Amino acid sequence: MAKTKVEQYIFQPGIPIKDNRYHMAHDLITNNVEFICDEVTAWIAEQVKMEPKYPDAYASIVANKEFLKDEVMSWFDIAYPGVHDLTYTATAATYDPATGLLVLTIGSHGFQIGSTVRIATESLTFTCAEDSHATQHSYPRATGSLAPGGWDYAYLTPVPVTKTSGSTVTVDVGLSSNNTAHTFVSATADGIISNERHEKCERDTGYNIDAITTDLYNGGNSKSIETAKKYWEGTNTNLGSSNEQTYATLVNNKLLEIINGYILTNTAWTTAQVPPVTTQDVGQPIAESNAKNRVTELHSILNDVTVNGLDNLPAVTPSWSHYTYDGILCERDTRLNLQGLDGTGGILYDLRYGGNEQTRYTASKYWINSTPQIDGNRTPELFAKNYVRDLINNFILLQPASAQTYPYAIALLEANKQFIADEATAWFDANYPGVHTGTRHTKCIRDTKYNIEALTSDIYTGSNFKVIDMVHRYWSGTASQLPGGETLLTTAVSHGRSVDDVVEIRGLVLTCPMGSKTYPVTDFTQGHSTNQTFAVRTQNLTASTFEIYLGTSAVAQTYVKGGVVIPQAGLQLDNRLDIRNFDYNTGTGVATITTMGGATVTAEAHGRSNGDLIAVDGAVLSCDMGSKTYPVNSFSTAHSTNQTFTVSANNVTTDTFEVFFGTSAIATTYVSGGTIVKAGNIRLPITGFNYTPGSTHSVSAATYDPTSGVLEITIGSHDFEIGNNINIGSNSLTFTCAMDSHATNHTYPRATGSNAPGGYDYAYNTPVEITAKTSTTISVDVGVSSNTTAHTFVSAIADNITSIPAANSVSNAVYTPGTGLIQLTIGAHSYKIGDTIKIATDSLTFTCAMDSHATNHTYPRATGSAAPGGYDYAYNTNRTITAVDATSITCNVGTSSNTSAHTFISAKANCITNTIGSAGKCVITAVDHGLTANDTIDIRGVVMDCVYGTKVYPAIPHAGIYPVTKVADANTLDFYLPPSAIDHTYVSGGTVKSATLTDVGSSTAVTAFVYNNDQALITITSTSHGLAVGDLVKLAGITLSCSTGTKVYPDATVSSGVFYVYDVPDINTIIIGMDRSNVAHTYVSGGTCQKVTYTTASSVNISNFVFDTHSGHGLSGNDNVILRGIVTDCIYGTKVYPALVHAGLYPITKTDTA
Repeated sequence: MAKTKVEQYIFQPGIPIKDNRYHMAHDLITNNVEFICDEVTAWIAEQVKMEPKYPDAYASIVANKEFLKDEVMSWFDIAYPGVHDLTYTATAATYDPATGLLVLTIGSHGFQIGSTVRIATESLTFTCAEDSHATQHSYPRATGSLAPGGWDYAYLTPVPVTKTSGSTVTVDVGLSSNNTAHTFVSATADGIISNERHEKCERDTGYNIDAITTDLYNGGNSKSIETAKKYWEGTNTNLGSSNEQTYATLVNNKLLEIINGYILTNTAWTTAQVPPVTTQDVGQPIAESNAKNRVTELHSILNDVTVNGLDNLPAVTPSWSHYTYDGILCERDTRLNLQGLDGTGGILYDLRYGGNEQTRYTASKYWINSTPQIDGNRTPELFAKNYVRDLINNFILLQPASAQTYPYAIALLEANKQFIADEATAWFDANYPGVHTGTRHTKCIRDTKYNIEALTSDIYTGSNFKVIDMVHRYWSGTASQLPGGETLLTTAVSHGRSVDDVVEIRGLVLTCPMGSKTYPVTDFTQGHSTNQTFAVRTQNLTASTFEIYLGTSAVAQTYVKGGVVIPQAGLQLDNRLDIRNFDYNTGTGVATITTMGGATVTAEAHGRSNGDLIAVDGAVLSCDMGSKTYPVNSFSTAHSTNQTFTVSANNVTTDTFEVFFGTSAIATTYVSGGTIVKAGNIRLPITGFNYTPGSTHSVSAATYDPTSGVLEITIGSHDFEIGNNINIGSNSLTFTCAMDSHATNHTYPRATGSNAPGGYDYAYNTPVEITAKTSTTISVDVGVSSNTTAHTFVSAIADNITSIPAANSVSNAVYTPGTGLIQLTIGAHSYKIGDTIKIATDSLTFTCAMDSHATNHTYPRATGSAAPGGYDYAYNTNRTITAVDATSITCNVGTSSNTSAHTFISAKANCITNTIGSAGKCVITAVDHGLTANDTIDIRGVVMDCVYGTKVYPAIPHAGIYPVTKVADANTLDFYLPPSAIDHTYVSGGTVKSATLTDVGSSTAVTAFVYNNDQALITITSTSHGLAVGDLVKLAGITLSCSTGTKVYPDATVSSGVFYVYDVPDINTIIIGMDRSNVAHTYVSGGTCQKVTYTTASSVNISNFVFDTHSGHGLSGNDNVILRGIVTDCIYGTKVYPALVHAGLYPITKTDTA
């Protein structure tokens, strides 16, 4: 470490002369030596006594400590009701109105004198002799009391226990002016609530406030660390569970919010206390500018250690309060500095005679050679000397005092300017050897000192003038005076190169914290480079996964996305296999890779060959979230591209409006993008998209019967009916059980760890039907358990119960074309007049007398109707129920010009759905949208995130035309489907037909092609393309580049190249949907767009459909593969593996010497 030694100060002896050079200063200091010594010693004592670092912030928080505790606790009890509660039910009660004492019989309890109890509002019912016990009255009351405020003394207020017995507690609930006899009638269950957990939480909040204010006052972080340590005993938390840790951090977060947002800014916080017990003191000064950052820093220590343990303790930063000093020695040393051993030396000597002889001599006594004579941190010694200096200059010598800002900081910077410059430059030279030539080293020290001087000046004046002036020196106009991004190379001999020459760099061995490596990475055979081959391991090889050896690493890696596997042998030679998962064990060096595949269809005697074009339609597949018909190739499908939405009459503002988007069991989050298309093809950008897939409820209590599997959950007021379905959020309910005496918490429903088939709980990610209900509860069957011991509810995640559409099947329907009314027989139901339903597209089949009932017709139709728009009035819209009976409902689906008799034939299963509450509502933000109620709009390209990845809404339809990639036999064929993270199971239906394409008009040239591989959207520029939304376009000959090289797309071996046009922003641009890819692509050149239509023939029914989302890699042990484009995260950021190769060619930007 670079130090400035005494010897580096040039010896300048004073010249003894008869006259005193500064006789007045000399005399003033001499006469005040004792005063100075006493003052500096007293000043240090005051610093050690904890001089506040942020006095205003400290005062504001301390003044509001009780208010903060009460507010945080009130917020918590509202946000997480019941978490703090241990409840009892009163079976008897005796109240003495003269003393205010209430004796409650509650059975066995743990209360002690001094404990506090809360009595639930109006949970105790009494009569009294004032009206001869004629009427009943409930207590404690929120209103109607004669007490101040109009509420009873015990209303929402903890009351202390004054006496206990084995089964009773006595509390003071206040006197009553009605001193007649009171007789107990009844009590609400669980109406007596122990306040112990609440009090402990409030106590700990007070401890945390004390820690924060202490460290604010003193500086440092020692008190916050001391307090955080109390949450742990070694590796064992003193909080009962991870839930308790979560609650503790939530409380701390709310504390931080109120302190930083309201207390320190002296802004009134809206109280959550009912009734208010304490009030905010808003008469305090606004806190210092950096106080919020200090509070946040100290809060982070408390939270981090609370959750993660003592290993996460930061280094202790002490404050003045932790320094020790000896007042006698301090006074002695100050006197020696001023006047030496005999009273004639020290500063006074040098002041009288000139030079620095005595000052230099005194300073030398702090060191013996390289051994310091002051232990530990020297900051107090420097502060003391600076205090002496300021005391002499500003008071003893009566010089005018400068109004400095941060005088201690200035003093420290000035005293250490040379040291800082030396240390900073020494650190740089040690970490970046060879960068500084002799000239650069000197300039770096010089500039560092310039910067320190600029900082000191602006700290002194409170401005930023000198710092800005200093920064300007690094630039000349727009040209930096420092070369950016330079790497300095020193050659062994004269290099003979000039600026802008291009040089090839090879073989530089550099080190970093992770070891040594040769740069640049230019060798394609170097470890982990782009075309290095890896051998498939024979161990753990399955149909869906394989392993390779990458080598060990000291850096932990987390798979983010992307990547392809390119086999180098066998049937899969050079075939690209998209990676679904990449699990790299850096300790063993083994990486487990999961790939994705395509689809196999069973269709008897299909008659197709490899390369034939086929049209696949109508295959019903199921996944965790239900069933759906694939491929989605109809623009009439709900949420598809040309579906129009009606602006709701509710909540229309200048920038926002609502539409009904349909319900979903999947929660989604808006990511970006989206366009509204108004009448006249006016397009507006969407900036916000808040979609409620289903109404949500929070659980406050739950009872589970493991024998029957019935779970009753308390959710408060609701609109659910028996037969409705709900989703229970994964791991959102926490229980204990008697199997381990309720020692541990367990969360449900689980994805793994269950004894049920598949290893997941019956209700995991699966809708469950409501079998019973009350006004505040619903019951569902979540499956029996082999653990039949008692289960006790602990807590639930907020909004974990999500409603999804209820479904009904139609057994008969009567339609009256003159009135438009349709009566649907659906069996027993709970619908009411005014409820809404939706009738699935083409789900009801009728005949009519117009053709003597010769042909079947399905309703409601997306096309072919005589109604405006060409679709039936009930198509994809909610219909209001106008009449009900025990087994049927009636609604209006619109009149018909065909007034002949209609006869019901059949209906698709579960074709009637209804929504619950606000489910399916979407609030859209589009600045100055200009829309009004009942306007119709189209929506395009809204990017959303859900548990299954990034999706684009409304959904992108697919052409459903594929080339056959494999024909295993006469009854099966394969074709390629894009990868999916969702497993699907074939249910029923579907056809395979031969497809023939026909060109319409001429093709147009592609001039730009932007592929968003995450969203599967492609924006194509093609001048005067002549295409419209819903047209089919065939792409050909588009050259793209990616990490694996350059290739022409679409690949005719796996793609027909036919896509629906998703959007048409203008006459030269179209947007289509394509398969997602794990690899980014860049347009190179070429390509055409051709509008097409197609015809089909030779339809064959599908009897099985296997969508292989994650297998089919076809690899064997010891096969070689190449990897590309695997994105991982580590502590050094996001990286692409294998490593990218560099050309190693660079232009010279500067030369210092030949």
